[in-house]
Amino acid sequence: MCQVSSMENAIRIASSAEIEANARLIAAAPDLLAALEAFDSALIRRVVRKDGSVTLEMDFKNTESSEQASIAARSAIAKAKGESHV
Repeated sequence: MCQVSSMENAIRIASSAEIEANARLIAAAPDLLAALEAFDSALIRRVVRKDGSVTLEMDFKNTESSEQASIAARSAIAKAKGESHV
């Protein structure tokens, strides 16, 4: 399998390793997004001020959610790299 791309009148053929790496990233994208959303939910607290403005504050008290988010992130990273998650 090869991937051909054309940029500025030059043709570049991607290696099979590059194609496989891209495929892993694409396959892992939903998991990576979910892990980032979990971290955001676990660690970031949105505070609405009286004037309606919103500020973001770090919340380190939610350790159980943070640990679950970390596990999900490590799993998604391993998937993107083509490694097994330990």
